[in-house]
Amino acid sequence: MLWLQKEMVVSNSNILEPHTWQSTWDEWVFNLRGLLMYSVDQGHTYTRAVYEIGNPLLIWFLFGVIVLSVVLLALWLRYRGDPNYRLKQFDSFFRGVIYCLALYALNLAPYLAVKRR
Repeated sequence: MLWLQKEMVVSNSNILEPHTWQSTWDEWVFNLRGLLMYSVDQGHTYTRAVYEIGNPLLIWFLFGVIVLSVVLLALWLRYRGDPNYRLKQFDSFFRGVIYCLALYALNLAPYLAVKRR
């Protein structure tokens, strides 16, 4: 799987000329622009293209879930050392949240280094 990440970062880094469909990593998180996956000029002002867009309701719902998870995680980290802490049954849930957020951040991290003009 690391070779795939490397190939994607190298391919993105090799795009030196600005173009109409370029985007930065922060636009991917909120799906501010779709992705042009395929485009062929057919002549006579006709272009065959495949343009992918995300479901805005799902994207914003997931963003809300991520924000809520981070807030609950902060509260969990703050109060888990308290002797009156009564939420021991959620410890494994929050470990899962930490795991998912860490993988999400690690997935986006290589693209922070890709420069776009």
